[in-house]
Amino acid sequence: MQDLATRISVQPGRVVVSLSGCLDVWHIPALAESLCHAVDLAPDEIVVDCAGLVFVDAAARRFLNRLGILAPLDHVRVVVVRVPPAIKRRWEQVGLTRVLDVK
Repeated sequence: MQDLATRISVQPGRVVVSLSGCLDVWHIPALAESLCHAVDLAPDEIVVDCAGLVFVDAAARRFLNRLGILAPLDHVRVVVVRVPPAIKRRWEQVGLTRVLDVK
């Protein structure tokens, strides 16, 4: 399995967190750290760019589900973009796209 790579870029009013590789139980702490850093920058919106993801396991889907529920409590809008089709289909099957704003 590939490791997860994260990259953060700051734009006016938003922070983009780009992901590539495998998002699984072992990589959730790295993603959580990146997202906490993004929230600390106090943006109006966090964009999670998933274009480089090749795999997302059930534990990571649960983490993303919690993100979709908790982020609005911090008054931060989270938008997930460029999800690979196979991953997006699985997210639709398990209802994750009802919790996250997936474009």
